[in-house]
Amino acid sequence: MLPAALMAAVAFAAAPAVSAADKSEALVIAVPELPQERDPQLAVRDVDLAAAAELFMGLVTRDAQGKLIPGAAERWDISSDQLTYTFALRRGLQWSDGSALDAEDFVAGFRHALAPSPGAPFAGSLAAIQGAQETLAGTPRASLGVSAPDSRTVRITLKHPSATFLATLALPVAMPVPHRRGERTFARESQASNGPFMAQATEDGVTLVKNPHFFAANDVKIPAVTFVTAPSSDEAIEMVRTRAAQLTWGFSFMPPPPRARGLKAEAGSDLLFVAVNARKPLLNRRENRHALAMTIDREAFVRSSRLENAAPAYTMVPPQLAGAATLHRAAYAPLTGNMRSAVAEVLLEEAQVSRAQPVTLQFRYPKGAATAAFAKAVTAGWPRIGITAQLQEDGPAEFAEALRRGDFDLALTTWPARAEDAFGFLTPLTREAGPWNMGGYEEPEFNKRMQAAVSETDPVIRPQATLQAENVLIEDQIILPVVFFTPLRPVAVEGWQPNALGVHPLRFLAR
Repeated sequence: MLPAALMAAVAFAAAPAVSAADKSEALVIAVPELPQERDPQLAVRDVDLAAAAELFMGLVTRDAQGKLIPGAAERWDISSDQLTYTFALRRGLQWSDGSALDAEDFVAGFRHALAPSPGAPFAGSLAAIQGAQETLAGTPRASLGVSAPDSRTVRITLKHPSATFLATLALPVAMPVPHRRGERTFARESQASNGPFMAQATEDGVTLVKNPHFFAANDVKIPAVTFVTAPSSDEAIEMVRTRAAQLTWGFSFMPPPPRARGLKAEAGSDLLFVAVNARKPLLNRRENRHALAMTIDREAFVRSSRLENAAPAYTMVPPQLAGAATLHRAAYAPLTGNMRSAVAEVLLEEAQVSRAQPVTLQFRYPKGAATAAFAKAVTAGWPRIGITAQLQEDGPAEFAEALRRGDFDLALTTWPARAEDAFGFLTPLTREAGPWNMGGYEEPEFNKRMQAAVSETDPVIRPQATLQAENVLIEDQIILPVVFFTPLRPVAVEGWQPNALGVHPLRFLAR
């Protein structure tokens, strides 16, 4: 097995050497594991997705406040029926090797993302495109609704209106890819990228260096980016505090350790929850999941957790994202603790689980002083109903990989504040979510309601349609919500702006 640093170096090809001056001014990012996957459509780990967003740029992108702005396209038009999107590319676009980038590179990117093999993990995000599902399934003569009428025009046709489609185009799965002229496949031997940075392999891993051919290269203040691995979020926070690093990537949950100072608050709310692997015996029954959910003492957790602005969660969507729509809370929310335990015991009778006949469930959580305490607090009430939680602490990289593989019974994790509205908060449980749907949830009624919500373009009606989908999740308790809280981030750069998506493009930052 190759060392991780060597594997990362092999995965990325050489770019121009980083000067001594650039090294001294480089931004250092603490990560749980080094970036390795250079194909943006195949990126699945958080660090690879973050790197892809810096190495590549889609038709649209995000600014420092997380708002959608023009990317490789300088403008776009949407037809009156909201089915046809026409993008005009900027003039003179280039790949990082100096070769011309045109509309066909974007068409190649979509075809690569939707190719049956090797299989882009987030290809489902493009399901609204006409012919996308047929192309992904390998249907003969499938016609994909993406074309290049000329070298500067990309036209995309949808099969139904989608209120979120424009935002999807800022994701790595929608990036252009270098391809062999005359062919529709990704040229894996090419190392070119079109974003603010390009990758350079080094002896100790990967460095991102400023791309001189990026259309806004003069506005990029950071000459280079290097990475340092941290075995836990606690260590990553300490690295930023001591200026051994300036930012962090890939730590989805960063509860502050005792005495942590100088952290910055994001603008949105995260949800701390227990992920449930619905593929596993016992957990594939709704009543059993309800029993676990109702015996979590959320109020006691809020009092002891020290999380910023923590509030008990009996829904999946944060109240501030629901707008004027009515939130449907879990039926057990108004019950007292003793009443919840009594009801939970009854719910578990059919599964023959009780204090006299206990069962053990694996409960994974990411390494950290705070997360260890959180895991104990969340599971404290379960022995009273016959559930023993076998606590397992993992390093952040191992924890994330276990969730992607479905190698868990229960896991303490978060949905980061990466949603502009209620719909975005629920998408990780749809059939199109790919690896984000870590518990393998598949409920036709939920997907039907989410489809109705995404097709609803009226901003007044859409939130209520989305919460109708959430009602299915609450009835199913496919995840066990614990608390909403304001995430805190270790930051030692200029230009960092809190936003609901937690998006902080490096091109807008400075040391």
